[in-house]
Order: sequence, then C-alpha cells, then structure tokens
Amino acid sequence: MRAREGAELKRIEAARAKERQGERNDIVENLPQCSGRSRDKAAAEVKKNNKTIVDILFSIVYIVRMAILYVKEIDEELKRRFKAHCAANGTNMKAEIERLMKEELARKGRKVEGK
Repeated sequence: MRAREGAELKRIEAARAKERQGERNDIVENLPQCSGRSRDKAAAEVKKNNKTIVDILFSIVYIVRMAILYVKEIDEELKRRFKAHCAANGTNMKAEIERLMKEELARKGRKVEGK
C-alpha cells in the first residue's frame, strides 16, 4: 500500500515541480542549493527515505516478471503432462479436450435438470 501511495505521490510531486519550474528560470539539475525533489517529497509523505520507494517499485516489477516466468513454466509442464496423458490413452490433445468438454457439459446438464 505504501509503495502504491509513494508512486502516486511521486507522480503528483513531479507534476507540481514541473509547474514550479515554469515559474523559475534559475533551476539547474543537481545544484546543492536547490532542494525539494519530487522523490524526496513523496518519500517524506510515506515516511520512507528517497531510495526506498524506487527500490520497492523495482522489487514489484521483479516479482511480477518472476511470476510470469513461473506461470509459463507451470503452463509448459501442464502441456507436457496432458500430451503424455493423451498418448497413454491413444488419443490426441484436440480429441481429448473435446471429450472433456462434452463430459463437463453433460455433467452440468444433469445438475440443471436434477437441481
């Protein structure tokens, strides 16, 4: 929750900074006398240091990417097992899927009729 809040606050503070920059012409990047960077303000709002929000966002991206890879691995393993199941039953994947769909439709039909 704090990471999401921090990201939103960073976006808001960046927009505010952009507006303020239009009013001033003495702002130069990384000057020590200039303070109030958007990231610092957003971090202060959620009581985190300025690097923590960026680190959290990178962690979230990493976790999502790892989850995608993990799901792809599971998907490939399921396909491999399903192909093996089909081969053991002397059928192909398309025919087996059709058979399973017909079974499921018949089962659901019995539920509706039998209530």
